[in-house]
Amino acid sequence: MKHVGQDIIIPKRKEELIASLHNRSHKNQSDHTDSGTPPLKHAPLRVKRRIWIWVTAIFFLLVTVGYGMSFFSYATVGIVVHDANITLKDTFTLSKEQTAGTIPLKTMTIRVEENTDVPATEKKQVSRKASGEIIIYNKHDEKPQQLIARTRFETPEGKIYRLDRDVNVPGATVTEGKLVPGALTVRVFADLPGEEYNLGLRDLTIPGFKGTPRQSTIFARSKTEFSGGFIGEELVAGEVEILSAETKLEEKLKNALLTQAEAQLPEGYLTYEQGIFVSVDQDARHTPGANSVKVSRGGTLTAILINKAELLKNIAEKKIPDYKGEQLESADLASLRFSLLSQVEDIASAKSLLFRLEGPLNIAYNLDQSYLQASLAGIPKADYVQVLNSFPAIVRADIDFSPSWLSTFPTRPERIKIRRLPTVGTSSE
Repeated sequence: MKHVGQDIIIPKRKEELIASLHNRSHKNQSDHTDSGTPPLKHAPLRVKRRIWIWVTAIFFLLVTVGYGMSFFSYATVGIVVHDANITLKDTFTLSKEQTAGTIPLKTMTIRVEENTDVPATEKKQVSRKASGEIIIYNKHDEKPQQLIARTRFETPEGKIYRLDRDVNVPGATVTEGKLVPGALTVRVFADLPGEEYNLGLRDLTIPGFKGTPRQSTIFARSKTEFSGGFIGEELVAGEVEILSAETKLEEKLKNALLTQAEAQLPEGYLTYEQGIFVSVDQDARHTPGANSVKVSRGGTLTAILINKAELLKNIAEKKIPDYKGEQLESADLASLRFSLLSQVEDIASAKSLLFRLEGPLNIAYNLDQSYLQASLAGIPKADYVQVLNSFPAIVRADIDFSPSWLSTFPTRPERIKIRRLPTVGTSSE
């Protein structure tokens, strides 16, 4: 007798099972037909799902590649700028009045005081005048007022102090409709020695202007107290030591003034050694201490400041035939030989100055690289010539893309590198 396993179908039951499955399938189809819903087709759905997966993958791949290209791609623009080689031997005019063909006149004045202690070694009968700094004001008119050495200044109690040198007080100016007096700081010395001239801050008049319109329009006020006046015996330093200290202070003053002038030079200006004038006070001040004497000395520096952009523009108007007001640059200005032709006593109060410059000079048109980068960003490669033609400074340009098959410039300006190529300037005498 044979044993029948569970996975073997008996023939009679097999026929019944097939018939049952057939009837069930037929019923399902009838139900779909009656409801208007088509029968499920599983194979086509799987195909569609695979297609969407591939489309999505390709889309993200393209986005990733595009982002990578925008991030890693760059363009290099080699630029040759328009320039000119010039030999200068020309005169120029600095003027405080804005007129055609002139350069704005600007000066810088610096005041410095240095001191040192000298050991006191002997007693001596001394007679010393008090001194102090005052500010002289000029609101009379726009013209500078000259005051000669020994001009008197008087306090309300009648004490007289005098200038030790000639000075020029700047004229008044009008700012926003208001009159602004010209001002000059100077040191004055008592008419006589003695402690009675050691006074605090005072208003001072100029006796020489008494009875004239200038009596009330040119005057002075103390900047520091008057001190140092003395008559009597005191501990003093030796004359040789004092003289040596004064000489060293003079050299120290000059160096300090030049250092400060260099530090305070405004951006965009230059000055020449022959346009810097240093004066050291003739008389040093001696202030006695317990065991030493303080030797003090002051000095003043006045420098002619020249605006580099205005100077280059003035040179180009004389030397470059096709110049049309473009911005310029040059690394050679400071190496030119400068000579002042005007003869003036006080540079700070001068209305105009004539000077000469000599030497070779290379002038290049100034290129705004940031603006050029922004102008090229994102444009088609075919349009770059039109953009470059809008920059007068550019004579020639070489473009290199990475990768080489890029058809547009990077959209980010910082991905566009500007490189200056050597120039061969035109010559002009």
